[in-house]
Amino acid sequence: MTVAPADTIAPIITITSPTDGLITNNPDQSFSGSLSEVATLTFNGASVPLNPDLTFNVGPIVLSEGTNSFVFEASDAAANTGSTT
Repeated sequence: MTVAPADTIAPIITITSPTDGLITNNPDQSFSGSLSEVATLTFNGASVPLNPDLTFNVGPIVLSEGTNSFVFEASDAAANTGSTT
């Protein structure tokens, strides 16, 4: 009998748009990116649907003047959690 090793690696979230540190005067912003593996994805606590190729799109989100912060969190079937802000 062979026992597979336990999954201990958290999903990696890659944001492809917008670029980190973006400065804009457009109040509407959309986010796109991908996951490294099948997982449940949330954006500021709200569920985000994944495309079959593990890409996603969120938005448009209305920005406030000044700095805006967002949290993406992904959890896989083994309960490993990855996040990015």
